[in-house]
Amino acid sequence: MQISSKFYSIKWKLLSTYLTLLLIILFIINMFLYVTFLNKNINERIEFLKVQSNVIANQSDSYINTLQVNEYSNNYVNTLIKKYSISINSRIMILDSYGYILVDSNDIDINKNIIRLNEVKSALNGIEASNIYSFKESKFAYIASPILKNNNVTGILFMSTNIDDVYDNIYSTMSIILFISLLSIIFTGLISIIFADFISKPIVSLNKSVKKIYGQNDIIQINNIKIDEITQLTNSFTLLTTKLQQIEKRRKKFVSNVSHELRTPITSMIILSDTIINCEKCDESLYKEFMKDTNSELHRLSRIIDDLLYLVDIEKDEISFKYELTSLNFLIREVISSLKPIADSDNLYLNFEENIKVQTFIDRSKFQRVLINIIGNSIKYTENGGITISLSSTTETIKITIQDTGIGIPEKDIPFLFDRFYRVDESRATNRGSTGLGLSIAGEIIELHKGKIEINSKINFGTQINIIIPNKNMAGV
Repeated sequence: MQISSKFYSIKWKLLSTYLTLLLIILFIINMFLYVTFLNKNINERIEFLKVQSNVIANQSDSYINTLQVNEYSNNYVNTLIKKYSISINSRIMILDSYGYILVDSNDIDINKNIIRLNEVKSALNGIEASNIYSFKESKFAYIASPILKNNNVTGILFMSTNIDDVYDNIYSTMSIILFISLLSIIFTGLISIIFADFISKPIVSLNKSVKKIYGQNDIIQINNIKIDEITQLTNSFTLLTTKLQQIEKRRKKFVSNVSHELRTPITSMIILSDTIINCEKCDESLYKEFMKDTNSELHRLSRIIDDLLYLVDIEKDEISFKYELTSLNFLIREVISSLKPIADSDNLYLNFEENIKVQTFIDRSKFQRVLINIIGNSIKYTENGGITISLSSTTETIKITIQDTGIGIPEKDIPFLFDRFYRVDESRATNRGSTGLGLSIAGEIIELHKGKIEINSKINFGTQINIIIPNKNMAGV
């Protein structure tokens, strides 16, 4: 193998392998130490706070029922919790059995109800509970201990403690460990250079011999060792793996696209055939009309299969467009005609507000695929009302507007609608037969037409999709 740089030599590959393995091992060790130290220190702090919490609870249990009616009880408990609050650097509160704060060491939230906290709920059931929370850049430990009297919960001792010092201690310890790890990497790197050079010298010498006779078709052997066999095997395996991955990706995409793209025309033909089957006395003209529609759908199926190959062409950058002067009015009417049986089956209207006539140079079949995908999606996600299509143009652009009265799209999902396989709602999309490819295909086709697609939507009020393309009414495309 021709080596163009020393950094692609076996010596540097060995060195990078040693260092990579060392980095992985050190990363795992450091993460293990960090998690272990952190859990140990936090658990120790929590256990300490629980002990203090139980001590305070035991000292205040006799006064819990008279806190609000007896000044002595109130003063005693206030003095008690404030003393412990300063001693253990914590905020301490005593709650009644309904979750209302009776005493607060900070004198802030008296009579506030905090029963919504999970720790409080557990304490009300007689179970001591604790948890760690993050507020901005600080960490706090919440501990709730039940105050029991005759095995009944008469109140709760709630404690909030800042535990940033625990994390700071861990970070300080980990900084020292990381410094030691860095020194280990440097030392190991120096040792690895020596060993890598020792191991690679015979192979480098072999490569130099190969360079002298490179280009011969015969099997080259020096000292009965096949030249560059490992490299050739590695390269062949890499190419094979890459090829298999590409084939697998294309297979999955093809299956997904077929299930999505063929569903619409097949459904239309099923509706047409069911109508004929259930029609006991039909005129011959009706049969011919339905057969004509079915034949049209079959031809469209053929065009859809051709369009699916578009995805493969994208991967190979071999997109070819056949531009022809096309009446957008006729194209929209044709799409509406093919989708109308599906809309009718869902009791949806499908209207085309044909105020102007527009024609331009586009790839007719691919643009038809765009309209079918977008209007088809509007039908799928519209339960009542219907879809209105309108057409407008200026000297520079042409705009096709598709307005539905469907369920709408969350605003946070709109920027990702043209990502392949993206679904707004996985379960909803699956139930409605969506594979998440329709808009992706449409977006790429319109982009290659040097246009864009705009989406405006509001939940439960419908979606408006604007397809905007350049107005090319001259043949110079």
